[in-house]
Amino acid sequence: MTDRNHEIVKKVEAAKANTDRADLLIREYMPYIRSEAAKNMKKQASAAGEDEIQVAMFAFHEAIMGYDRTKGSFLNYASLVIKSRITDYHRKEARYRRGIAEVNLGGEDDMQSVIEKL
Repeated sequence: MTDRNHEIVKKVEAAKANTDRADLLIREYMPYIRSEAAKNMKKQASAAGEDEIQVAMFAFHEAIMGYDRTKGSFLNYASLVIKSRITDYHRKEARYRRGIAEVNLGGEDDMQSVIEKL
């Protein structure tokens, strides 16, 4: 294990036990989190949207809490968790948009009808 990997593993272990340290670790790795969010976006890869960044931050925290040093590199694990959560987010959003589109295709302007359909 390289010195850099060893250093982050120590920080992750400390962050598991202390929420303030977890917050500091997330702040320290925000450029990494933004980069991973941008890599895993379905839209323009130039800049991650705020929603994807929020999802990536929660995923990074989830990775901190679920990391097991015997399973490999933390950053590889965090990348996998971030990718999975952003994919889940996009699937959920697509289902939501399809549901709204189906309700709006009803052709009725009556708000009560829309509410009943929802």
